[in-house]
Amino acid sequence: MVLKTTLCRFSGLRIYPGKGVLFVRTDSQQYLFLSKKTRKMFINRKRPAKLAWTTLYRKQHKKDQVCGVACSQAQGPPRGRGERGLEHASEHFLRGGKL
Repeated sequence: MVLKTTLCRFSGLRIYPGKGVLFVRTDSQQYLFLSKKTRKMFINRKRPAKLAWTTLYRKQHKKDQVCGVACSQAQGPPRGRGERGLEHASEHFLRGGKL
């Protein structure tokens, strides 16, 4: 059975059937919110991008990245330190002598 969910207009979280708060403005525009908390924040003109628990904040700050095998392959193999130049090496070391 598939449940039709809608998204909260403020937080971006899923609202399941029978849940949520409907807010209708005077211009008859409807807003469906997850809870009274999100409704109050919307009415008080808070910005969802500044609240860490909203999906807009998480998207802007790259918090919802699901990394698996694909992420590690995209980065490539780990790189070691490159070989050092021989400009400061002594002649004794270059000819194979031990230190």
